[in-house]
Amino acid sequence: MDLSTQLSGSPTVLLSGDDGYVPQHDRGTAAAGQVLAYEAGVDAAALDEVAATTDLSAVICPFVAIGTPA
Repeated sequence: MDLSTQLSGSPTVLLSGDDGYVPQHDRGTAAAGQVLAYEAGVDAAALDEVAATTDLSAVICPFVAIGTPA
């Protein structure tokens, strides 16, 4: 999900995960405005970013976005 079309600058986005995924708002990078999803990898170490080809359309992630409308 890309929030950069709705919010300008560096908004604050508070997210809650669902179905074992951990969402994180990516700010301050080339992908600023996007929400990334992470999940536990097979190595049981740090969380791995979910592949872009993964269908997350059924995952619900409630969020609150605080920023200036674009």
